[in-house]
This record gives sequence, structure tokens and C-alpha cells, in this order.
Amino acid sequence: MSINDFQNYITTLTREQSLDWIAFRGGEPFLFYKTLKRCIQIAHKLGQKQIIIFTNGVWGGNQTNAQTKLQELKQAGLTDIWFSVDAFHQEFVPFRSIHIAINAARTVGFDKIAITSQYLNSVHSKNPFNQKTDEYLERLRLPDDFTVTRNPVCITGRASDQLASHLKGKAKFPRGKCALSNLAGETLKDPKKIEIDSYGNVTICPGLCIGNTKITPLSRIIREYDYKQHPIIRLLVEAGPSKLLELPETARHASLQKYVNECHLCYEIRRQLRPCFPEFLAPESCYREQ
Repeated sequence: MSINDFQNYITTLTREQSLDWIAFRGGEPFLFYKTLKRCIQIAHKLGQKQIIIFTNGVWGGNQTNAQTKLQELKQAGLTDIWFSVDAFHQEFVPFRSIHIAINAARTVGFDKIAITSQYLNSVHSKNPFNQKTDEYLERLRLPDDFTVTRNPVCITGRASDQLASHLKGKAKFPRGKCALSNLAGETLKDPKKIEIDSYGNVTICPGLCIGNTKITPLSRIIREYDYKQHPIIRLLVEAGPSKLLELPETARHASLQKYVNECHLCYEIRRQLRPCFPEFLAPESCYREQ
């Protein structure tokens, strides 16, 4: 995302309403360090009190460099930093890097330093992925009061292709409601959280788009949001992901494969429906490898 785009977005949002917090995530935001630092400065100057980064810590190869970066970001206005630590991230990010990054953050000091870990199936499931995650957390030797948030992997995106086979699918289509408490703020009718990507897509769940800032002003997207006018969200609100099976476009694509849960079903149907609803199911990168 360009600095100019970010400045326009944050200025619009703070003019329209007060924000509880703002978070930078990716991908990996530290890959664009100068842009990240400048955006934090802009948000801080506009009065944002809680500014968060989600990172995999790949930049932590050197203690001195890691500490310097974090000191600069803290001075810019960064208040919270969340590290991703689990078997999935550590397949690509050396454990030494994340360990150094976390220690550097503890040395610099922030309002909150925490870890988020993803578990296959549930945090109590016994499998090689979860065992590795527990081993990594143990090796960090963190104090007992350190915040570690453990969540089950959401079977969407690449996880649908690579991890669903490790889980037991349901024999019938899952018929539960849409659970977006950690994404949209508990409800699709009146979402409390939005994400804006570098393409301008405004989403309330990965791949579930409510507008594009390159086409429509952000203030208008937020002000005029009505779930009833969104062909996908309307059905999710009415009866959950299984309702998508009633779309005439779905009839040509519905699969008899077993789905792990409602999120898995929702994602797979949306992936099949994307050619029919490209402006509502965006960005494209959520549905296929680029």
C-alpha cells in the first residue's frame, strides 16, 4: 500500500469516527519497513492511541538491528506487537529469527507484546503440527504471564488445499451460522472491523469484499454499507454458509467433497462462485495462487 493511500484512508476514517485501534499486517509488513514506519507516524500524529503490528519476526536475524528497528517504530507511535509462532510459520521463518525479534521487543518495551499460534483442528488435538508448535513455544522460555493466543487454523485459502486432508470432514454439508467474531466484530449486519488491502479492496473477511477505494470513496463504502445489497453476505446473514448452496450459480459447482466446518464450506463455494461475483469476492489472490 502506498503512503498516500494510507494517509487518505486513515484521514477519512478518523474524520468519520473514532477508531479503537489500527493494525498493520500482511504478508509481512516489515518487508516494507520505511513505508511501515511512515504510516505509523501518520496514524500517531492523527491521534491514534493503539497501533498494532502482526509480524512473523523474519527480520530478527540480528539483535542489534532488530532492536534498532523496534526503537524507531516505538518512537514513531507503535504500541503493540504480535508475533506469529507455530509449525506453519517456522517452516519458512528460522526459529532463531523469531526468538531474537521477541527478545528485542521485550528489551525495547511496548504496551503489549504477544504471540499468536495456529493449531490444526484444536489446541488440544494431538498431531505433528501441534506438537511442533508446542515445542517452539516451550523453547522461547517466556514468563508465565506472557500472552499467548492459541487459535485453530481457519481452513480457507492455501490451508483448504494443504491442510484439510489432515482433518476429518463432515459427511453432510455443515449447516451452522457464520462465525466472524474475530474478523468483523461479531456480526455481518454491522461489522466493527474492516481491512483495506493494497488493491483498495475493503473486506470484512478474507475474500469477502464490500467495496473498492479505487472505484468508490472509502467514506461512501462505509456509510452506505447494507448487507442486504451484497449477494453473498445477505445469504450468510440469513442462514449461514450452507445458504450459498441455493444460488443458481452454485448448482453447476456444488461438490460432494467433505467439508471440515462452515468456514471451509463457505470458502470453497466462494472460490467456485468468484467468476460470477468478482467485485464481491475479492481480491483474486484470496482464491488462487498468484
